[in-house]
Parts: sequence; structure tokens; C-alpha cells
Amino acid sequence: MPCEPEELEKVIKKHNKILVLFELDEEECSVCPLYAEMVNKLAGSLPVARVIIDKEDEKCLEIVEKYNLEEAPTLLFMKDGKEISRLIPTLDFDEDEKTLKDTISSFEKA
Repeated sequence: MPCEPEELEKVIKKHNKILVLFELDEEECSVCPLYAEMVNKLAGSLPVARVIIDKEDEKCLEIVEKYNLEEAPTLLFMKDGKEISRLIPTLDFDEDEKTLKDTISSFEKA
């Protein structure tokens, strides 16, 4: 999904629970696609929105500020339009996968 603040808000509001993955393009973040694949694999029935952040795009900067994004990738767990949890990968893929599984499990029960 491109950086379109209005579209992102529509997608978030459409779902009671949603995972929003913010990432940079592959040239700036070589691990972002790997984490996107992990999220998609583990999300199960939870909807996932992927937002590619272009640091040169004003609309992207609006999203970066609104969601207080400091690192990429960043995964937000949203419920009823509000952030419930945030996960920033450590780059230890095994540990991140375990943490992601646990967080998704807890999030699904919330």
C-alpha cells in the first residue's frame, strides 16, 4: 500500500483488528521483505496492511509523524483504530518469529 493517509485510515477502520506493517523499500531496508513474509505467514486470519514508506514523500512523512515511526520495519497491532501493541524487530529472526507468534496469539484473544 502506498503512503496515502486517508486510505490507510479507511483500511484500519474497516477492520476491528488489523496488523499494520510499516517498511522502507528494499533498497533502504533489505530485511523489510523478510519480515513482511514472516508477518503474512504468521498472521493467520488477521488482516495485514503493508505500508511502504518513501522518505521523500510528504504524505509518508505525515504517516511517520502520526504513528511515531522511528524504525523500519515496525509492526502495529491495531484494535478499533487504536494501537494496542508495537513490535520492532531485533534482527534475530528466530527470536522475532517467536515474539511475533506470541504477540499475535495474545492479540487474537483480546
